[in-house]
Amino acid sequence: MTAAAPAPKPAPSAKPTPSPAVKPQPITHPQPKATTSTEVKAPKAIAQQQAEEKARLEAAAAKQAEDKRLATAKMAKETAVKKSQDKTQGEAEATRIAAAKKANEQAISNAKSAADRKHAEEQSRIAGEKKATAEAATKKQAEEKRLAADKNAQETAARKHAEEQAMKAAAAKKALPALSAAALMDAPPAAVSAAKQQMLNDALARYKADKLTPEEYHAERSKILAQP
Repeated sequence: MTAAAPAPKPAPSAKPTPSPAVKPQPITHPQPKATTSTEVKAPKAIAQQQAEEKARLEAAAAKQAEDKRLATAKMAKETAVKKSQDKTQGEAEATRIAAAKKANEQAISNAKSAADRKHAEEQSRIAGEKKATAEAATKKQAEEKRLAADKNAQETAARKHAEEQAMKAAAAKKALPALSAAALMDAPPAAVSAAKQQMLNDALARYKADKLTPEEYHAERSKILAQP
């Protein structure tokens, strides 16, 4: 078995500390306060003091009321000025808005007028081009008609001239006796050269081909024979 632990030793007791000695204070009796002459006032002085205090309070109240009145007047004046400024600004803003609106409407009107004017000019140009084209077509048609009329007139004149020439030739042939074969074949004088003979033969051949009238043939034959 294990041996039991030894019991602890008791602690030594503390020695009592002696309290300090209290020294008694001397007893003093309150002395009555001396009264000065300034603290003793007459009822008249007290009334005057009260009147002055009342006057001071009334003056302070009056000053406070005056300050309040001035502050109220200042506030009212500032409010009136602000209202006037707000009104002026509002009127200026309204004027600006009205001017901007009017300028915008004027710009729209000007743009519309410009568009209408441009459209009118375009329509006028198109109408002018159509008119010019129609006039050119009419002029060309008139020129073609005139040329056709001139051509018809020339053809008619040529045909009429040819008819007149044919009628003259027929009348000449009818008026002049036809040359007999013997007369046409009459030999020229012996003095006719070979060149003249060829010319006479050519004239005779043209006469036989109806390219010369009897009158023209006799005239050309006489001319050939009259040459040296």
